[in-house]
Amino acid sequence: MTELTVRCLHQPADLLGLRDAINALNQVCEPADPFSTCEFYRNFLERGLVLPQSELQLWFLAAFRGSELVGYLALKRVARSVLGLRTHGLEFLVGHEVDRPHLVARPEHLVPVGRVLFEYLMQHRAQWSWLELQGQTAGSALDPTRLGLRLPGCMTREFPNWDNCTIALRWRSVQHYVQALSKNMRGELRRRLRRLTELGNLELLASSDPLATPALFDLYCGIEQHSWKSQTEVAIGGAVRAEYIRGLLDIQQPMRILIQILLLDGVPIAGLICGAFTASGTTTLYALHLAYDSRLAAASPGSAVLLMGVRHAIEQGCARMNLLAGFTYYKTRWLAQTTPTHSIQVYRRWTLLWWRRVMGDLWRRVRRPTRAEVSFNPLRQAHPGAPSDAASGATANGDGLEISAAERRRVAAKIAEAHLGACTTLTAAEIVASAAVTPAPQPASVSAKRQRPPQRGGKRSVVHSI
Repeated sequence: MTELTVRCLHQPADLLGLRDAINALNQVCEPADPFSTCEFYRNFLERGLVLPQSELQLWFLAAFRGSELVGYLALKRVARSVLGLRTHGLEFLVGHEVDRPHLVARPEHLVPVGRVLFEYLMQHRAQWSWLELQGQTAGSALDPTRLGLRLPGCMTREFPNWDNCTIALRWRSVQHYVQALSKNMRGELRRRLRRLTELGNLELLASSDPLATPALFDLYCGIEQHSWKSQTEVAIGGAVRAEYIRGLLDIQQPMRILIQILLLDGVPIAGLICGAFTASGTTTLYALHLAYDSRLAAASPGSAVLLMGVRHAIEQGCARMNLLAGFTYYKTRWLAQTTPTHSIQVYRRWTLLWWRRVMGDLWRRVRRPTRAEVSFNPLRQAHPGAPSDAASGATANGDGLEISAAERRRVAAKIAEAHLGACTTLTAAEIVASAAVTPAPQPASVSAKRQRPPQRGGKRSVVHSI
C-alpha cells in the first residue's frame, strides 16, 4: 500500500470539509453504522454530552493515501483525577452512547491504517498517559498485538466490557417471533399484556416523521420522570442529553429516529426510541432508549413497547434489531445473540494511572474474585422507583396511576401536535394480537372514558417507512 499520512483534527469545523469522504468510507466498511458518520459526530460535539468544563479536546485521526481518505478513528482527549491529580488520556469520541466504536476503513486497509495510527499516537505520547478503546470484539484492528506492534514504554492489557445484544430478524411476522420465545417468556408476556388491557384503553403512537417525533420525544421525557431511570445517570432528562437527542431527530441525520409511545387511557406509560440505518441494502434498527412508568411495573409496559419495536422492525424488513450493550440476562430472553467485547487499554509506564492499574491488578489477583452471572438489573435494584409525584389536584387513574388535570392537557396537546405529522396509531386489539393473545373482555363497570373512540375518517395515518 502506498505510504500513508495522518492528520489529527482538533476543531469540529474541520470535519465538515471531510463530510462526504467520511460518510462514503463508513458505508463501505464493516460494520457500517450511524454512529461513525460526520452528522452524528457533529451533533455530539455541538449539542450533547460535551461541556466546556470537561477539558475535552477532539482528536480525529484521519489517514490519507495522497489526498484520498482511507481510514479514520474518532477520539477525544480527556482528563481524569487520580489521587487528586489530573492526568490526560485518549478514548473514543462517542463511547457509551453507541454500539462498538471502531476503526473505520475498508477491510483490506484495516491493518496498515491501524499501524500508522498507532505510530502517530506513539510519536505524540507526551500528550497522553493512557489510551482506552472500549467495546472491541475479537480480532479488533486496534489490537496492537494483532497488528504486530510493540509499544515501547507502555503496558497493554485487555479488560472485559458488556456484551453486545442483537436480534437477527428471521421471522415472517411478530407472531412467529413470539412463538419462538421460550414458553415462560411467552406466557409472561401474554399475561402482562392482558393485565395492561384490563387497566384501561391501550394505544400505541409511533412515528419516524421529523414533524411528529419532537412532540413524541416530549412525551417520552414525561414518562422518564416517572421511571426508575430518572434517578440515574442513564436518564435523558437533563437539558444537555435531551438537546443531544433532539439533534438526532433532524432530517439531515443518516439515522432515522422512530419513537413509539404506549398510552393507557390517553396517558403515556412507556416509550421506545430507536434509530434505523441502511447500508449495503440492509437496515438495522437500533434500540437507543426505553422508559416506562414505574407505577405500572407489575404490568410491564416496557416489555409491551419493546415488543412493538420488534414488530416494527419485522414489518419494515429490517435485517436485525440491535439492543446495544448491557443487561444481557434480559435481552437474551428476547432471542438476542451476544457478541463479547473488551477494552484495549494502553498505559505509559510510571504514570499515575499506570500505578493505579498495576496496584488494582495485584489486589484482584490476591483476592481472586469470582464473577457470578448477573440475572437482574443492579442499577434498577438500587433505584426501584421514581420520586413521588402526586401533585396537588392529581386524580387517580387506573391501577393507582395519577396525573394532574394540567398534565393531562399538556399530554393531549402533544398528541395533537404529533398527529400534524405522519403518526400511526395501533389499537389495543392490534397490540395484543402481536403476541397472539385474545384481549380480555372489558367488565361492565368500566367507565365510558376507557372505551376507544371511533377512528376519524375510518382509517389510520401511515408511519414513514424507515
